[in-house]
Amino acid sequence: MRIRGSGGYRLSHHRLNAGRFRMDRVAQSGDLRIDVEHLDSPVVCQSTSSMVSRVNDGELRPFGPGDVFLNAHLGRPYRLRWRPGEVLLVQLDAGLLQQVVSPAPGRRSAPIRFTGLQPASPVLAEHWRCAARFVRHAVLGNPEANRHPLVLGTAARTLAAAALAVFPNTAVTDPTRHDRRDAAEPALRRAVAFMEENAHRDISPADVAVAAAVSVRDPCNWPSGGIWTAHRRPTCGASDWNGRTRSCR
Repeated sequence: MRIRGSGGYRLSHHRLNAGRFRMDRVAQSGDLRIDVEHLDSPVVCQSTSSMVSRVNDGELRPFGPGDVFLNAHLGRPYRLRWRPGEVLLVQLDAGLLQQVVSPAPGRRSAPIRFTGLQPASPVLAEHWRCAARFVRHAVLGNPEANRHPLVLGTAARTLAAAALAVFPNTAVTDPTRHDRRDAAEPALRRAVAFMEENAHRDISPADVAVAAAVSVRDPCNWPSGGIWTAHRRPTCGASDWNGRTRSCR
């Protein structure tokens, strides 16, 4: 990455590192031109007080305070012009997306790609702002909470689920006939047994789906509100692909 700026420059950078995701608050006083060769993991940017313009694949897009966008398609170069002000960044490990959406048993897993860099709608942009604000303040801003792997794991998947809901992508999230056929009592029993045995671990929806021999989309269609509400012990929370948090009670 190459950054060019002018004299009298001021920069403030605060990072919250949670392992599988990182949240940055960055403010600066210059008119920066930034060239990036490529990204290996998704980065969601939210401008709070700055004007940012991005050139990706030859397309120029301007963004202002309140706007939410992905920095770039993975593996491709891009340019930014960042004028004075603050931005909030969330970087997600690429593997997080696979924990939220997995293929049906017997189907080949393919990397999930974002096909659009802007939110699918203003309502979904607000969903991202709310999800990121919750994780930043209620999880990473709480020293007692962010010491627990279960809390951090659920927060990571919440952000990944929100990103998949907000930005167009190649993930298959709608239930198929195969999914509905698998959403049966034996699969539900396998899922609950796995959760009971691993209540002390940071397990994801994908882990439960593998144990139940179904796809990760099945839990949304199972009886009694899904496997997350079927598990009655107060051990963890989980998010479905829509970014809705389902608590295990």
